[in-house]
Amino acid sequence: MNKIGFIDGTIPKPLPSDNAMYNAWYRNNNILISWILNSGSKDISASIIYDESALEIWQDLKTHFQRRNGPHIFNLRRALMKLKQDIQYVSSYYTNLKSLWEELSQYRPSCTCNKCTCGGVKSLQEHYNMEYAMSFLMGLKESYSQVRGNILLMDPLPSMSSVFNLVTQEENQRDEGTQSTQSDSTSNPSMACAFSGLKNNPSKLDSGQYKQYPPCKNRPFFSHCNIHGHTIEKCYKIHGYPPGYNKPRNNTPAAANQL
Repeated sequence: MNKIGFIDGTIPKPLPSDNAMYNAWYRNNNILISWILNSGSKDISASIIYDESALEIWQDLKTHFQRRNGPHIFNLRRALMKLKQDIQYVSSYYTNLKSLWEELSQYRPSCTCNKCTCGGVKSLQEHYNMEYAMSFLMGLKESYSQVRGNILLMDPLPSMSSVFNLVTQEENQRDEGTQSTQSDSTSNPSMACAFSGLKNNPSKLDSGQYKQYPPCKNRPFFSHCNIHGHTIEKCYKIHGYPPGYNKPRNNTPAAANQL
């Protein structure tokens, strides 16, 4: 027998004159009372033990222990507004957003009527889906601005699962492109030599001084200066510096410039 009616009041207490219905209601009501009393602590049970029906006990408990929804809803909405992707992967960011959104949706009004013919329920669901997708797109990094703009131009706006798939595809393409670039630079000896020099002096890249040189193994090596790039015929240290040339004060490899 369905017992929820005794809790929400949909199964009212029958009149004692209806002997069969009254006895059935009385037995089921006592069963529910015993369940409630045994599931709570002794202190709580002592405060409700004299209630005559399961409905009275439930209303009493609801009055004393129901948590106010206002502060909790406020905290959920504030956390939702502050949530950003930052350095997270799209999947991790979406998981955090989904947990907040689904918990917040428990406090939104909804219609469970299956006989709605005006389309109001469908419009309400579409509106919630739009807010869900907007919250997700707003928290993405600015590097996803292009795919975000393309999604916002769609009419109607796709479902949240479709939006997540589109952004995830963009992230996967970027990862593949990054791996391909790293693989090409590693397999190219010229780039490997250039980046090895750039690693020791990264400021050259920002100042525009970086030049791509031929592979180290193909460039001449002069043992007197211990550097690549010139030979004994073109060494300033051996043949002398040209007039007006400011000789470096230290003995760095840059002092052995080519003639």
